[in-house]
Amino acid sequence: MSGADHGDSGGNPAAGSHADVQGGALLQPGPGDPFRPTVVGHAALDLCSPLAPARWDALVERIALELTRDPAPGAVEPGAEPRTPLVLDLAGGKGRLGRDVARATGGHATVVDVNPYFLDACRERSAAAGLALVKPESHRADVTGTPTLTTVLSDACIFAASRLAGGARAADLVACVGARPWGAGGVPASTEVLGDRAATLAALRGLTRPGGLVLIGEEFYHRAPDAELQALLGGDQTDFTFGFDDQLALAAEHGLEVVHALASTEAELRAYDGAFHDAIRAFTQAHPGDPDTPRFRERLDTWCAPFARNPETLGFGWFLLRRPD
Repeated sequence: MSGADHGDSGGNPAAGSHADVQGGALLQPGPGDPFRPTVVGHAALDLCSPLAPARWDALVERIALELTRDPAPGAVEPGAEPRTPLVLDLAGGKGRLGRDVARATGGHATVVDVNPYFLDACRERSAAAGLALVKPESHRADVTGTPTLTTVLSDACIFAASRLAGGARAADLVACVGARPWGAGGVPASTEVLGDRAATLAALRGLTRPGGLVLIGEEFYHRAPDAELQALLGGDQTDFTFGFDDQLALAAEHGLEVVHALASTEAELRAYDGAFHDAIRAFTQAHPGDPDTPRFRERLDTWCAPFARNPETLGFGWFLLRRPD
């Protein structure tokens, strides 16, 4: 979400908070676990979305700059304590976005995902990066300077609905970033994770404070794929004509101003997909007798060839937006 884990994830577990800081080996899924493909495929990937390190660093720097700008005159009452930036990273995967932005701003990040293995990795990497891992109720908006992070095991839709209904503090940045490398036909894209695209944008806007930011990482199409790839991807036919500019227009319809937008390059997409599929392939070669190896091989055979026949078809955009009012 940072990588959203939308692919092959099975049902929605009950929501729950996980802020424990125990050390030791990371949790690993066993045979038949619905999260296993995406955990294996992302084993070597910290950022679970397609963007080169230098461009990722520049994006985080831009977000941090926007979050730490001096407020407009009159926006903060005289004598008031500075407010710690609050980041909500929905379907945040391993929490790379929340971790990096919290470190850059001295703020607090809440990373929400349905994948317990990714959240385990999130906690380990965040602690190693110097963030304090805290329970949700431990975060205080008036404590600044020390970056903190909370993980929440929950479906993003359930979490967002509860937060909207409960009148929780609106966030300074709400992010929903996702890619679907593991054949997630019919699985919602980032801007559909809380409903359809319109409903999701409305929810993200509602979770964000006036003047705050929304970051969406979203697939789009340069051109329509061939019939075989369309069948694999699933979804409505109109999805295959949804382009980069369509996302910008949709954001504008929901009262969100564009701060910054960029598209992953074809090289970045290939590097990301290649790393994912290479990890899956290496697993099948190292574990020929594993019960999951046949279905892993079948997925590789089913997906790699259609994507190879459709170069420069599927794109990935990064849209940094502002709620103006």
